[in-house]
Amino acid sequence: MGTTTDFSFIDHGSIVLLMPRTPEAAEHLRSGAFDGAQVWGPAIVLEPRHVDTIAYALESDGFTAELV
Repeated sequence: MGTTTDFSFIDHGSIVLLMPRTPEAAEHLRSGAFDGAQVWGPAIVLEPRHVDTIAYALESDGFTAELV
């Protein structure tokens, strides 16, 4: 059984979706970590300039993330 990445950053050019891939990641989004963020389905919509900062914060919280 392989390791599952907690979050995927899905690059759509002018926006990036932060998609939870594990139950723990989904709970982290629901916990208020991203209050006020634009939501699209289970994902959070980001501007590309924020990806590095958010990836670092997620890593600091013990999550893994990948850019797809």
